[in-house]
Amino acid sequence: MTPITIYSALKEPNDSGVPSSPLLITPVRQKAYAVHGGTIQSLWSQTEIALNNAARLVIIGYSFPETDTRPIELIRKAVKSRTMAAVEVVAPDADQIVARLKGTIGESDKLQAHPMTFVDYIFKVLGSTASAKMTEALAVSPEVRSWLERVYVMHATAIRRQKASRKTSQRV
Repeated sequence: MTPITIYSALKEPNDSGVPSSPLLITPVRQKAYAVHGGTIQSLWSQTEIALNNAARLVIIGYSFPETDTRPIELIRKAVKSRTMAAVEVVAPDADQIVARLKGTIGESDKLQAHPMTFVDYIFKVLGSTASAKMTEALAVSPEVRSWLERVYVMHATAIRRQKASRKTSQRV
């Protein structure tokens, strides 16, 4: 009997942490998560911690097939947590995905469907609240303020250069 291992084109320095070579758990009827357990357990643990600390989760283009039991369990825990205010699914068939999730993890008003493409979600959903969200982020995050100041300076510099370039070309 040959033990099942993860094929890696490169020799891994150790078995802990994230593999340095790609790992893909392909879409099959039965996911053998235990086979990959040691290799990706760190990722599952980090995901669970991040979900426990998140107030909102937006899932884009993932259909949650029934065979993906581990992600479904993580979403079930996130929906049941007190910190998670909303789990939003963005996909053209989001209504069906949310209905399937509700059937699997239980009815919840935290699950929201956005039956649209990602581009439409950006413009129609996020775009309508971008100004308020940016103002809120500026008030609480020095990193966001610093980033926005750099963007402003770069934009102002680009406009000055365009004006100078136009003046030079008009003189010639």
